[in-house]
Amino acid sequence: MDFLVLEYVEGMTLSEKVSKGALPEKEIAKLGGQVAEALEEAHEQGVIHHDLKPANVMVTAKGRVKVLDFGLAKLLHVEGPDTSTMSDSSSTTVAGTLPFMSPEQLQSEPVDARVSPDLERIILKCLEKTPENRYQSAKEIEVDLRRL
Repeated sequence: MDFLVLEYVEGMTLSEKVSKGALPEKEIAKLGGQVAEALEEAHEQGVIHHDLKPANVMVTAKGRVKVLDFGLAKLLHVEGPDTSTMSDSSSTTVAGTLPFMSPEQLQSEPVDARVSPDLERIILKCLEKTPENRYQSAKEIEVDLRRL
């Protein structure tokens, strides 16, 4: 007999949490770090989520993040000795939630575990500890994102 067992996670989705109002910067950084940690663990196991969005991130009452709904996840194959070069070439079907899909997903290209180096640079600049090294205005961020 086959059966499916799922963990019950009590809390609210990130979508629900942000719908109640803006989150403090510290909490955003904390939750974002936990999401990144969860994805890193999945990537180390050769799994790409394929449908990461706020509705698929649960925040428990203790402030812990659980990434949910791996229904569209894909297993990766290793293309070299470094797991950062794992990629998904198993399908050319477009799957995911449109506003949250990577450009590779939209174009039915192989998807892997990397963050675009240019996007990573923008994110890291936003998170700089020293104010002089951060963006000085939202306009500067907008310009860099448009260039990206």
